[in-house]
Amino acid sequence: MPTMARHEVVYASGGNDEADVKAMLAIADRFNVRLTIVDAARGEPLHGTAVFLVGRSGGSALHVMEAGPMFYLQLPAGDYRLAIGYQDWLQLTDIVVDGQPLDLTFRLPADTPAENWLFCRLANGNHAAAAVL
Repeated sequence: MPTMARHEVVYASGGNDEADVKAMLAIADRFNVRLTIVDAARGEPLHGTAVFLVGRSGGSALHVMEAGPMFYLQLPAGDYRLAIGYQDWLQLTDIVVDGQPLDLTFRLPADTPAENWLFCRLANGNHAAAAVL
């Protein structure tokens, strides 16, 4: 499982299938903040979430779109504001990173559309939506 770095924050994202989950679990001890993001109603992993992180003292900042349901961070000690977004929901929490690893589970509502929809943005800024039946 490859790790990435942005703004001095090392992270890994995955857990999209069984092999990916095993790979994430194999590297978990390299990270001091480990997030799991699931559907609040069914407990199923949520794919394609957004992760936002800001150091409370203005330090580290991270914004990752399309994060996997397992998201690991290696952060320096300090206070952080963490936000997880999915569909129209955003869950905020403040965390303190010290010598102990943090394992956090975020439970977010996942709206299942009644029909399959295709949403398109036109070049002129107008929107078009069509149901796929």
